[in-house]
Amino acid sequence: MKALSLLTSAAIAGGLALSLAGQASATTFKFDWEKADGGGFQGKSAVTGKNQNITVNHNNGYYESVSTTFDDITDEFVFSAAFSDKNGKTIDGGWVVISDGPNPKGQGEEYAIFYLDGASNTATGYAYNGQNRSDSWSTNSDNYLGSWDLSYDSGNGESSLSFSLDATDINARTDIDPDWKGVTFGKQVGVWFHAGYNTSVSYDADGKITNFSSEAAWFDTNALDTEAVPEPTALLGLGLVGGAFAVSRRRKNGQLAEGSAESA
Repeated sequence: MKALSLLTSAAIAGGLALSLAGQASATTFKFDWEKADGGGFQGKSAVTGKNQNITVNHNNGYYESVSTTFDDITDEFVFSAAFSDKNGKTIDGGWVVISDGPNPKGQGEEYAIFYLDGASNTATGYAYNGQNRSDSWSTNSDNYLGSWDLSYDSGNGESSLSFSLDATDINARTDIDPDWKGVTFGKQVGVWFHAGYNTSVSYDADGKITNFSSEAAWFDTNALDTEAVPEPTALLGLGLVGGAFAVSRRRKNGQLAEGSAESA
C-alpha cells in the first residue's frame, strides 16, 4: 500500500507539473537597448537580420537605456528608460508608442500612446493618431485608455522613467478601429519614444489631459528583434517533477531500510 501511495503521489505531482508547464506556453518578449553595451544607436532588424540604425536625437538629454517587455498571455507591459543630463537639461517626461513591428508613425488608430509626466508620476494612455506630433490626447480625446503610476527619479545628472500595466482591457477594445492592437509585441518591436525636458501636463477631474507640452528629443525605430524570456512557471513545473521523484526515492529508500531491519 505504501508503494502504491508513493507512486500515486509522484504521478499527481508529475501531472501537476505537466499541467503547469502546459500553462507556461506563454512567453515574455523583451527589447533591451543599452548605450553602455557599445553598440551605439543600433539594433538588429527582425526583417533583415542585420544591424540597423535607431534614429536618435538627444538634444535635451542623452539616452542611456531603453527597455520594454510584454507577456503574450497575461498582457503585462513594462517600459523603462534612463538618461543623463545635457547642458543642464533633465529629461522629466515625454510620450511613447510601442508597436508589434512597424514604425508606429503613420499607423493611426492601431496602437496606444502613453504620455509620461514626471512631475505628477503619471502615465496617461490614449489611442495614437499616427501623426508625428504629440496631440493624440486632443484629437483622440474620446479614446482615453486610462492612467497609471509612473516611477520617476532624477538627481546627480541622471533621470529615469518607468511604468507597468495590465494591457488586457486596452487590447480588448473594439470601439476604436478595426485595426486596433493597443499595446503588444512579440518577436519584433517598433518604438516611437520622445523623451522630454521641461514637461508640463494639466488634467481634468477624470484624469484626462487638458494640456500637454514637452521639449522632446526622440528614439525611433522599427522591426527590431526581441528576446524571448522563458516563463518561470515552466521552471516551477520541472522543479515539482524533480522534487516529487526525489521525495519518492527518499521514502522508498527509507522503506527498504526499514524492511531490511524488520527482516533481520
